[in-house]
Amino acid sequence: MAASLVVDRLRLELDMLRRDTMLWWLHALPDITIQSLVQSHGGISISADVVPSPELDLPADPMTIEFLVSSKYGSLPPVVRCPGSFVHGICDPKSRVVNLPMLSRVERGWSKSYSIASILHTIRRTFVRKPSLASSDGGGVGPWDIRSKYLQYMESKHHMTSTDVIVAHCVGVGSTSVGARDLMEDALVCVDELACGSSSTLGFHPALYCVADGHAGITCADYLMRRLPEAVGAILGQDKSPREALYRAFMQVDSDYNEWALANNDMSGSTCICVLYDGLDKLYCANVGDSRALLIRGRQAIQISRDHRSVDVEEQGYIVSRGGFITNDRTFGQLTVTRAFGDVDIKKQFGPSLCALPEISEWTLSPSGDDVVVLASDGLFAVMDNRTVASIVTAMLDNGAALPAIADVRWFVCLVVGFTQDTE
Repeated sequence: MAASLVVDRLRLELDMLRRDTMLWWLHALPDITIQSLVQSHGGISISADVVPSPELDLPADPMTIEFLVSSKYGSLPPVVRCPGSFVHGICDPKSRVVNLPMLSRVERGWSKSYSIASILHTIRRTFVRKPSLASSDGGGVGPWDIRSKYLQYMESKHHMTSTDVIVAHCVGVGSTSVGARDLMEDALVCVDELACGSSSTLGFHPALYCVADGHAGITCADYLMRRLPEAVGAILGQDKSPREALYRAFMQVDSDYNEWALANNDMSGSTCICVLYDGLDKLYCANVGDSRALLIRGRQAIQISRDHRSVDVEEQGYIVSRGGFITNDRTFGQLTVTRAFGDVDIKKQFGPSLCALPEISEWTLSPSGDDVVVLASDGLFAVMDNRTVASIVTAMLDNGAALPAIADVRWFVCLVVGFTQDTE
């Protein structure tokens, strides 16, 4: 790669890193020029501190990561070091050079798809405290609590409080269409009254809404829509929290489907976006893949899920930290998503780095009772952004349109959930 292209790439990457102040603090930067890049001995030095956070067990304070970037950056990885004297498996105790597979010049090692940000995300994940499946009993952190700092920030930013007791009732409607494709591989399910047993701590009208975007066939997506509601309800009936119930249901259904698919030689896979309403004033959004959920409040579009795509630097860190790799901007050189149900051929070849581990966020309904949630596959958001979707929905609601008409407005799988405050 020409030095001028490396300079342009570096400037763009650093500009993006400056915005991630919840994750890193960039040190003062040297001049990034062609001359400084070519004449530097060992490469231009770029340093960043990992921002402390409750879920991290940092071995040093500050936890500084140094990158030595040469004029061959992109074709070759940077040299990455951890200055200091702390002992940690991530770096050599003498040279302080970081040892990660993604930094190796071997097959499944360094890829032009990686960046300084994806390396930082991979390193940061090595410091995340190990979650416990028994945390609901012991008060620790469970895998259902682990989610992006972005989602944590959005949850806090849009938290609603009210002095009144809020109990809402919801109804969902959906539509699917094959559009320009030869086959329909998407599926959805609306459960306005979720059966979860007398031991559940949820309210009177819990509900579950899911959209699955299948690939390599419809089998996996159909399986999810049949099995997930029953699985979530059953685990909620064991007095588990909504977060834990969603996590355990996703992982169990994926495991069951993988076993069936291997026995039946089915190679289909699917994303899944799911919203669980607790029957009171809370929504829980669980996501695997790049389908998306929007909470439309007034005329504001709030994205309550995070796209799990192979071009996302945080997801690249997620995949690499689990032993996987990204090449040609695709997971294992094949998928545009980093998390998926099914795909047993890929899981058999590359192991558990690809799985249906959901990212789960929690949201409070507006006391005004006029929230609307749109769940849709990536096809919808490939042709319009969040604001446009919200504008269409609010305009139709203002004109008195019913939810079925809104769900039918596009040619992609789409599910619309409306909430109204109970007056009984």
